[in-house]
Amino acid sequence: GTPVFSTGIPVGYDPVTVRWRTNSELWAVNHISDSISVIDVPNSIVTETIETLEEPCDVVFAGTTERAFVSCSFVNTIQIFHPTTYAETGQVVVAAEDPRGLAVSADGTQVYAAIFESGNGTTLIFGAGVAGAGFPPTNAMFDPSNPYRGQNPPPNASNRISAPSSS
Repeated sequence: GTPVFSTGIPVGYDPVTVRWRTNSELWAVNHISDSISVIDVPNSIVTETIETLEEPCDVVFAGTTERAFVSCSFVNTIQIFHPTTYAETGQVVVAAEDPRGLAVSADGTQVYAAIFESGNGTTLIFGAGVAGAGFPPTNAMFDPSNPYRGQNPPPNASNRISAPSSS
């Protein structure tokens, strides 16, 4: 079907993620407001505003005793909240820059965080695309102007890619 506007519910500044906790409760993550708005959807109202650390990006619900996990990118921390009392029950400091998106394992016992600036030597290299669509028209790995002069795969050093020479 086609989405149809039904109502607007004011939340904090820059809502970046929404997640259903139950069939009637929605959590909106407000990146600039450093908060989460808990929404009673059938009544179209915010029932609670939870203050978070700086720059929350995502929320997921997990655990055998359910908890809400909130990634806070500016402080590299995952905050943990009780989902009905909204009390903070813990924090996990992430040893990387800017945790953003969160995911939960299929059995609901583990939470995974996508890191914006991991510092682990990884990157995305796009292959050939469609000219004019924002991708290079040729495969970037074979481009002679790349740092490895088109050598694909790049030389490896143990489990990391070797840095290109400056010559």
